[in-house]
Amino acid sequence: MSWRALTLLCCIIATSAHAEAAAVALPADRSSLSILSQTAVASGALPAATVLSGRAPFAPYRAGALRGWPVDVWMRVRIGPVPAGGRWFLRLSVVDRADAYIPLADGAYVRQRSGVDVPFAARTVPYTLPTFVITPADSSRLPVYLHLHFHPEQQLALTLQDAPRFYRVSLLRRFMQGVFLGILVAVLLFNLYVFVALRAATALWYSSFTFALALYEVVTTGIGGEYLWPDRGGDARLAILLTGTLAFATYLLFARAFLLLRRNLPRMDGLIIGLFAAQTLVATVQYALPVGRALVAPLLIVQSAVMLSVAAVGIVRWRQGFQAAGFFSIAFAPLLAGVFANLYYDAYLPLGGAWPLAAYGIEIGATLQCVIMTFSVLDRIQMLDRQRLAVEVALSNQAQRNKELRAIALTDPLSGIPNRLAFYEGIREAIERARVGGEMVGVLFIDVDGFKDVNDAYGHSTGDELLRIVARRLTTVIREADMAARIGGDEFAVLVRSVADVDELEHARERALAAFVEPIVIDTRSLRVSLSVGIGVYPMDGASVDEVIDAADRSMYEQKQRHAAMAGRAGGPADRRVLMNDDVLMEGDRSEPIL
Repeated sequence: MSWRALTLLCCIIATSAHAEAAAVALPADRSSLSILSQTAVASGALPAATVLSGRAPFAPYRAGALRGWPVDVWMRVRIGPVPAGGRWFLRLSVVDRADAYIPLADGAYVRQRSGVDVPFAARTVPYTLPTFVITPADSSRLPVYLHLHFHPEQQLALTLQDAPRFYRVSLLRRFMQGVFLGILVAVLLFNLYVFVALRAATALWYSSFTFALALYEVVTTGIGGEYLWPDRGGDARLAILLTGTLAFATYLLFARAFLLLRRNLPRMDGLIIGLFAAQTLVATVQYALPVGRALVAPLLIVQSAVMLSVAAVGIVRWRQGFQAAGFFSIAFAPLLAGVFANLYYDAYLPLGGAWPLAAYGIEIGATLQCVIMTFSVLDRIQMLDRQRLAVEVALSNQAQRNKELRAIALTDPLSGIPNRLAFYEGIREAIERARVGGEMVGVLFIDVDGFKDVNDAYGHSTGDELLRIVARRLTTVIREADMAARIGGDEFAVLVRSVADVDELEHARERALAAFVEPIVIDTRSLRVSLSVGIGVYPMDGASVDEVIDAADRSMYEQKQRHAAMAGRAGGPADRRVLMNDDVLMEGDRSEPIL
């Protein structure tokens, strides 16, 4: 190698070794400037006095220079003079603790503190990200020193911003956080209302998710540390781990309940649960163990697999015909895009870059998701309301149909009055009430005398019409509270409720007999009908339904036998046959067959 080449190589090495010695100029036409590549680094174990006195060995910053878990490092950078009347802010990406030593005009240093583990009340600039202020009084002859302590879970960034840009970025950040939290609170309250009003389990799970997501946002954005607990520091990584895991868990529970995965896609349901368990394990190991630095990429892979799996099962359920999964898939898309945009920002574009909105990817995506899911819940409510109305109409129709069927089941098809079943139900109910009230219940058991002879002589159609007329006449002579029923064949019964005296039953029997004093005319035939009526009384004749009816039946047969004996003394069957054959009424003829 020639001496010229050697000299050139030495110049390059010397220039590289002292690249950070030149002050970072603050151009007037730029509001933000990345200066990480112009810094030098030294071990964080060095005392501050050694570093500030210039005796510490610094080396130019290069990729891979920051090692350890966590990283403890000193950084040195020279910043050019700040224009008069202006202020610049030195901003870092997320670090646990950061101390900045800013030179003053007299050569002394003033320490400014920040970092996510430092209470807001102790920070020099009360801002979420570690931030330090550079004023015109600072000297450009001396470098700025930074003592950083952090876990390298995302790319380190060091940026200078002028005051207008810093305030614009701060305002935008607070606006995005405020809008997002406001929407989360509104969605939380709305879904709680839906759960209380409709008892919808999915609304409760979604409320749990929005609450967990709001809690995660309060912790990660520093809103909690700034407004809720400004005097408390602590390990922010642990709070982020717990709230993030809670948000993931509640969302998976909501997705499983909303999509009905356990019943319809049990294998995919098990896969999602397994991936979530793996994600939780990796995140816990990353937080707790020194090897966590190597798990940054695997954690991102597992988180991506969980989210993609949830999106996939939503599409599968949609294709299976579950229409609600369509809204779920559409709502999940912006959240998925926002999460990946935010991951991209954390890895490649911290503190600004070509895609600054990626910094708010989660907020924007989750906001769109909450809005879409709210419309989905509203659509679900309308669908449930339509289903409820349809069910109510169906139940009403079924109730009407059941009522009609019951009426048919309790009505005698020939006569149109209650049948045997209805009569037994009525007397059973009447006896139960009478037992409580200390009243009596009466039963009239009625048989049409000679009905078989009518059927034999004139046919069944005449017999059927006779039974219908008997039923109509009985219903006209009973009280409104009582009930006349056809027991079967030519037997009828009358239920007399709330009887105060046995004489009332005798009056009821007399009214029934009087209803048939006038003859019955059927197809020009005049038929005189006689009845045999027996009486049974609760509790005099028995304490049960069967005992009362048996007593009335025996009484009816006794009366029937008396009628037969009287008919025998009056002429017997011969006279009866003669009267039955003379069944046609001639004009002016007043004779009537007697049955």
